[in-house]
Amino acid sequence: MATAADKRRALRGMLGDPRFSYGPAREVESAVFGVPPTLPLDVPKPSLDAILARVSRRAKAGKERESCLQVVKLLHGEAVELNLCATEEPFLPLQLGLGISTSFCAGLILSDQHRVWVPATNYRRTPLGREALRFAFSVMHEQSRALNDDLRAAELSFVQFPHPKRSARRCTITVAGEMRLFSYDQLSEMVRETYLIWDDVRQEHEERRRATGTDGADWWG
Repeated sequence: MATAADKRRALRGMLGDPRFSYGPAREVESAVFGVPPTLPLDVPKPSLDAILARVSRRAKAGKERESCLQVVKLLHGEAVELNLCATEEPFLPLQLGLGISTSFCAGLILSDQHRVWVPATNYRRTPLGREALRFAFSVMHEQSRALNDDLRAAELSFVQFPHPKRSARRCTITVAGEMRLFSYDQLSEMVRETYLIWDDVRQEHEERRRATGTDGADWWG
């Protein structure tokens, strides 16, 4: 059984490096996958150069800009190879108790002629372990398939990036498949057990972010 110290270490890891944010990379995720504009306008899909220029403008010079540009290039390469149709889908955060909510879904769905995927992207460069993935997939299921009959048969997918010091130059895509997911009640209980620790860790993380002038905290740094 995980101790309070184990949970604290795991939660610190989920918040990433407080010195910089992947926010500028997350902001262009829809553009990377080619989500069409909401208005019926004939707007061409932005080029990779245009997307990278936007990230460069939004990111702080140094480690943040370098890291954001790296993951966007990797994700764009994956999107080009997969060649899937992308549409916007604003999933609501999952409420897990009074004042407690979380979200993993990327805010879009991907599809081809045969399948539909509900994706999530972990912009941190440290991959999640199996139980953390199980937790994330369980939240994604409650956010999407449990609420929308049209997505009942959709596959849940999780994109993770290689560590910058490793030779791998491709993203890793994990699907939920037949993984046994946590129920909503189990998720609620897990969150209740760790909430006080999480709140303490998040406040600690926020203080370190403010000290470095970085954007607000979230699950993925």
